[in-house]
Amino acid sequence: MIFEEDVAEVESAFGTLLFPRKPIGAAVSADGKIYNCSVLFTLKVGDDGELGKMLNISVRGSVIDYLLANVINKSSLKLKYVATLISKDDNDDIMNEIKVDINSKELEATLSGPPYEQKYAYDYQVPLNDHDLRFWKCRRFYLKVTMEFVACEADLLGIERPSLMQVEKRMLEEQLHADFTLVADDGTGIRCHKAILASRSPVFQRMLATDMTETKNDSCQMRMSKNGVNALLKYIYYLDVEDPLKDSIVALELLEAGHQYDIPSLEKAMKQLFTKKKSTGWLEIDVAMLLFLRALKMGAEYDDIKIAAAQALKGMWDDLIDTWMFKDFFMKDPKPFAELVSLFLKK
Repeated sequence: MIFEEDVAEVESAFGTLLFPRKPIGAAVSADGKIYNCSVLFTLKVGDDGELGKMLNISVRGSVIDYLLANVINKSSLKLKYVATLISKDDNDDIMNEIKVDINSKELEATLSGPPYEQKYAYDYQVPLNDHDLRFWKCRRFYLKVTMEFVACEADLLGIERPSLMQVEKRMLEEQLHADFTLVADDGTGIRCHKAILASRSPVFQRMLATDMTETKNDSCQMRMSKNGVNALLKYIYYLDVEDPLKDSIVALELLEAGHQYDIPSLEKAMKQLFTKKKSTGWLEIDVAMLLFLRALKMGAEYDDIKIAAAQALKGMWDDLIDTWMFKDFFMKDPKPFAELVSLFLKK
C-alpha cells in the first residue's frame, strides 16, 4: 500500500544560502528551474496479510538531489522533520479521524533504487500499534509536513577542510606527542595517545582515569600480536580495516578486542567481515576453528558467526581432521564437535 502526497508546508533552515527564503515545495534555483520534493509513505504488509508494525517514510525529490550536489560532505546535510499523517474514512467524518504524529531525529541521506538510477532519500520509520490491514485499506490519507535541513555553512559554501580522521592518522603515524604505549605479545611497544584511546573505548577510559598499573607505567600489555595491535590502533584512530581484510588472524584479534575493549563498531565490522568475505584462502583453518569456538562461547548474538565458521570448516574437512587443534579442542570435548556436525547436516 503506497500513498504519495506533495509536501505542502515546508521551511528551510538555510534558505539564505541556496534558496533565498523560499519554501522547498516551490524552491527556485539561480538558473530559474523549479525543484520539487515529495514524501512517500508505505504501510508494510506481512506475508500473512496482516499489517506490519512500521510506517516507512521517505523524503525525496529533485530538490534533495540539488542540495546534496552542492555539499562536499553529503553526510553533513541532515534532515529533521515534523509531520502529521491524517487518515479519514470515505465520508471524511471528523469523528473517525486518526492522526499519527511524526517527529524524526536528524537523518542522513541514503542512496536507494536500482544501481543504474539511484537517488538520494531521507528515510524514517514510525511504529504503528493499532488497527489491522482492513482498517487501513479503506482510509483516505492527508499529510502535513514541516522540514528543516541542518548543515554546516562551510560545507554548503564548498569550503574544503581536512577531516578529523586525517589529522588523527597523522598523529598515529608520526607519533606526535604520544604519551602511552600498547605492548604486543612479542614485547614490541607501539606509541599512541591516552586521549584518543579513552575517547574511543570506555574500558581504556576507566583504566586511564584510575590509579592502575597501566596508568602508572604509561603502558598496557595486550594479548595481541604486533600486527593485531597496529590494526587496532588504525581502526581506533581512523577506522581503517585494510589489515583484517588481508589477514583473518588479525580479523579474529580485532573481533575479540572490539568486545574486550567495548568498541561496538569494531566488533560489528569484524562480524560482517567474517560473514561476508568469501575469498578463497583468506580464512585459515585454525582461525575458523577458534572463530567457531568463540561463537559457541558468546551465545545467540554470535549465531551468524557460528554458521559462517561451520560452513568454512565443512569445506576444509579433509585438512581439518589432521590438525592438532581439531584433536585438542574437538576430540577432547564432544559438545563443540556435536554442534559442528549438526550444522554440517543442515542445508
